[in-house]
Amino acid sequence: MSTVLVAVDGSPTALRAVEHAALVAKRAAAEVCVLNVQLAIRVGELVDRAALDKYQRGLGQQIVDAAMATLRDRGVAHQGRVVIGEVVEAIVAAAQELGAEQIVMGSRGMSALPNLVLGSNATKVIHLSRVPVTIVK
Repeated sequence: MSTVLVAVDGSPTALRAVEHAALVAKRAAAEVCVLNVQLAIRVGELVDRAALDKYQRGLGQQIVDAAMATLRDRGVAHQGRVVIGEVVEAIVAAAQELGAEQIVMGSRGMSALPNLVLGSNATKVIHLSRVPVTIVK
């Protein structure tokens, strides 16, 4: 079974990307892997790293669960992952690891820093990915 990777961050455009990934997966009889990447926070000795990881994974899992509910409602095979790391690198690495045939993501995410045309993460994924990337508005 082929795989479509959809990167989600809880933003409205990410949820539209999930809807698009569901359509693509249904047409191709593919599975959707919902991926949330929590940015690795470097806090030194101030915070317990394990506690911070647990907290971030919990936040990410809520985002993934909401996206997977959409896929479940549409009868699309799916799985979910939460990883902690650098966003762009984690998306590209997950696509490679899964053998994904396509990456789907929103044009703008939750970042406070705007980009003129596309979100900076989307732009970087387009440049680094070895598979087609669909950007959803």
